Amino acid sequence: METATAGDGNRLSSRPPSTGLKDEMPTPNEAPFDVIYQVDRQDLIVNVNSQWDQFANENGGLIAKSVLGRKLFDFIVGDSSRMYVDTMFQHTRLLKKGVVRQYRCDSPSMKRFMEMRIEPGSDGLLIVSHRIIKSEPVAPVVNFLYHPKAFVLRRCSVCNRLNRDGRWRELDQVLYPAMAGANLPVRYDVCGDCQTTASNA
Repeated sequence: METATAGDGNRLSSRPPSTGLKDEMPTPNEAPFDVIYQVDRQDLIVNVNSQWDQFANENGGLIAKSVLGRKLFDFIVGDSSRMYVDTMFQHTRLLKKGVVRQYRCDSPSMKRFMEMRIEPGSDGLLIVSHRIIKSEPVAPVVNFLYHPKAFVLRRCSVCNRLNRDGRWRELDQVLYPAMAGANLPVRYDVCGDCQTTASNA
């Protein structure tokens, strides 16, 4: 799922971020997930596990001290993408029942097939876990750059397919060798298939 660095105008929590993991936070040895974080009832990121920084450093993301105490939705690109995650969160809080969804979080050179698990905690707390199921190379390697204009290529932030000619297609159906190394502007959206998955939570 695609995220972006929040700008200077984003709000910070009025309270200092937590420095330790709450009792409800699984440790890496207790759960098979690589990256685990918690959001409170206001969707502020209040805790992350040690794998957060490792994944961030390996993939050019934001380390824990840059995100703790800030709203998760400040880092999710596109209204449709935010609505998708919010649907999962509302379902979990309302029914007090966990949600598991598979998604893609590709790097320029690798397809990463991921799983997200959302579990309810106390007082509106949510424990969100992510793990890599498998990965495989992408050819050709291109860089997708977020651009808000409607006329650019649309990319689903959940399955990472691209919309060309009104149809959602896998990368290898859209990209071709001459595009290797190119910077492609995209607008992030959620395709109909992934929207249906969210509504059936």
